[in-house]
Amino acid sequence: MDGGGEIPVDQIPLARGRGRGRGRPRVHVVDDTFVEQAADHLDQLRMDELVASFHTMHPPRFSGSEGDEKAELWISEIEELFDLIEYPSERRFRLDVHQLKDRAKMWWSTTLMTLNA
Repeated sequence: MDGGGEIPVDQIPLARGRGRGRGRPRVHVVDDTFVEQAADHLDQLRMDELVASFHTMHPPRFSGSEGDEKAELWISEIEELFDLIEYPSERRFRLDVHQLKDRAKMWWSTTLMTLNA
């Protein structure tokens, strides 16, 4: 065997010892659903870790009353934090919204209701 890829069936080690499994290959069949759930769980644990890292950096909040220049600065700072912790771009949106407050939060709520209507 070369250490990678699939193992030919004739090279699978046989079970040793007593009992019903004698002579049968030591192969465990795992349901694809179980594998997918395990992968999802690991992914969620990684995301939880990344979110915790994000919050320990004390990300800036945005209230909406700061003006255009401050809004652009806020976006730039948040993006830098995401890049630093290598947070996936497809998941950044929810944390962006979480950092909104006051007028900006109200604006987002109104925008979301309009989009959903």
